[in-house]
Order: sequence, then C-alpha cells, then structure tokens
Amino acid sequence: MKYIILLGIALTLFSCQPSIKEGVVSSHDITSIPLQPEEERAIRLTDITKKIKLVPLETMQASILADIEKIDYDAGRYFISSSHDKLVYVFDTLGNFSCRIGTKGKGPGEIQYPGPFALNKLKKEVWIDNNSLWFYKYDYDGNFEGNIDNKRRGISCRDFYIHRDSLIYITTSKYIVHLGTKNEYCWDLWIKQPNGEYQTFFPFSAEVYGNGAMHLFTNTNFSTLSNSVTFHYSESDTIYSIVDGSVLPQYVVDFGKRKTNRDLTQLAGNDLIEFMLTSSDAYHVHNVIETTSVLYFCYFMKMSPLEKGQPYTAIYHKKSGIIQEGRLQNDIFGCEIMFYLASDNQLIGLAQPQDIKLAETSLLDNNSIAMLEKISGENNPILVKIELKDL
Repeated sequence: MKYIILLGIALTLFSCQPSIKEGVVSSHDITSIPLQPEEERAIRLTDITKKIKLVPLETMQASILADIEKIDYDAGRYFISSSHDKLVYVFDTLGNFSCRIGTKGKGPGEIQYPGPFALNKLKKEVWIDNNSLWFYKYDYDGNFEGNIDNKRRGISCRDFYIHRDSLIYITTSKYIVHLGTKNEYCWDLWIKQPNGEYQTFFPFSAEVYGNGAMHLFTNTNFSTLSNSVTFHYSESDTIYSIVDGSVLPQYVVDFGKRKTNRDLTQLAGNDLIEFMLTSSDAYHVHNVIETTSVLYFCYFMKMSPLEKGQPYTAIYHKKSGIIQEGRLQNDIFGCEIMFYLASDNQLIGLAQPQDIKLAETSLLDNNSIAMLEKISGENNPILVKIELKDL
C-alpha cells in the first residue's frame, strides 16, 4: 500500500507540470551592425553626453548596497537589488531611501532563497523569485501580497520580465538547477503563457553547461521599449525583440575581421577560461540596452574578464546608422559607469564613489560638483542618468 501511495503522489506531481512547447523565432528584417574593433580606440563620455544628472543614493544602515545586480524604474521610484542579500531597495528620484522589499526567512511573506526581481508595472507590484519555484508579490511599499507557483520544477530563473500582467519572460542564462538536469530544461528563454503553459527558445547543452560551470553571462537580458522588449542571451551575436510573446531577430553584431571562429556555445569551464586568456578576437556581446534612439552594448576583445578589465562599448544610432565604439572613458568624473536600463533617450547606471576623480565639469551643475568633491568611498553608489547626443 505504501508503494501505491508514493506512486500516486509521483503521478500527481508529474501531472501538475505544465506542458512545454518549443517556440519558433519569427522571420523579420534584421539590421546588421558592422563594427571595426581596435584595441586602442576609446569613446569619451563627453562625446556621447548631451546632459548628465547625478543622484547620490542615501546611505544609512537600512539602505547599504553591495554589488548591484539589477535596477528598474517606475512611478518615481528606483528599485535596486543588491548582491549581499538579493532583496530589493527602493529610492525616490532624489535618491532618498524609501523601503526594503522582502525579508529573508521561512515565515509568512518571508523569502528563504531570494533570486531576481521584476516589476509588474500594471499592478504596481514587485515580484521576487524564490528558489526558482515561486514568485513572491509585494506592493511598491513592501507589503506582501501573496505568491505564485512557478509550476515548472527544473527551470533556473536568472532574470525575468512581466509583460502586461499576462506573459512572463524567463531567462536561465545557461544556469541549470540540478546536477544531471536533462536537456529538456536547457533553454535560454522561457515564455510562460496565461494558461500556465511554456514556450521555449534557444537550447543549450546540459553536458557543456554543467551545474556551476564557468560561462559568460550578461547583466541586462531584457530592455524595455514602449511596445516591445529587447532580449539578448550570452554567446549570441544576435539581439532579439519580443512583441506580445513573439520572438523576432532585430539586430546582428558583425565583428568583421575580429570575429572569432570558435563556437562559444560549446565553451564552458576551463575551455572558456583558456579562450579568454589567449584570444585576440572580439566576442561576447553583453549588457544590451535599447533606447528610443540608440542600441547600446558591450563586448570583449583581447582581454580577460577574470582580471576585471573594462569591456569595449558600442553605441548604434538607429536613425543615422552612425556607430561609436571603443573603451568608454569617463572624462567627467573619472570612474567607470555600469549601465542597467534606459528611459526614453537616457541611459541609467551607477558609479562607485571611491573611484571618482573629478575632471571636466562643464556638464555638471554646482550641486553635483559639490557632492562629488565631498562624497566618500563609504557612501552608496551614485545614480547616473545620461541624455545621449543625437548623431
């Protein structure tokens, strides 16, 4: 009898799993972005910046941030996830700390294994993934509103996007949950339909990307425009647009003579490390952000990300076709800026205060100059909003 009961439970669990259907990438006119990577080429921040605004994020015991994993914006609030606890910190447009969303624990409304977050902007909710099993929902003030069963055990949720409170776009970034995971779970993009079923796109191999294997990734898988979502996954030179659940190829990055002839989708672990240490090719499009007027992204060339070298930047101006590329040099206040999202024609990112070296001040107002002169390395990062020049 015991075995019959256990078999019944197993069958029930299996039957609760929603169906998976492999999605089809739709045909679409694609724009080629031809690059000419050169090792010594640089872009000055003043070359791309029309206006700049700096917002220091309030530093207090309850709002201390570590390495930033994601930023989003809605309704006059910035939502920032920090690597030290994976929870979401909320700041207003002036940088004042509002609240922290989520609490670690096993009690009601608490998260035991917090993961990435996304905004349901239609309902003004923050969703936080819990161990790739549940989405925990909170309002913008941090009040717990319930949870949603992901209903698909085995998906590793590395980032996700909520489309109009109906479709959920989930990317795995080639992570898998368990050793021995079958290839049925190895897809870079999952789209959860309103009926709970899943469509999958862009397969990868469980043999190549074993659990914990070193591989390339991108910090910005999804970038939002008014009627579409720009999507990119690592080891791909193609950038996609998702329109109401339809996946369309939108851009392809052409590295020309510096394009690698290695199949990066087959490199992970020690093989990938050796390639990064020895290759002089241009590779690994990442951190893709699309604004109303430009496509921004980074790539590597003749360098080792393991040594924390600065990547190269490319900015494609969609109307004119002009391309700016090279290592981005901050000739305004010195430190590297990490961009996370776009708003209209603005790029929004963060700068670390301990690296500031004030230089060119013509684009800064007096308040920003005074702030940069007195800020210390113990402060939270500075929010940087750049309005781009039209070329």
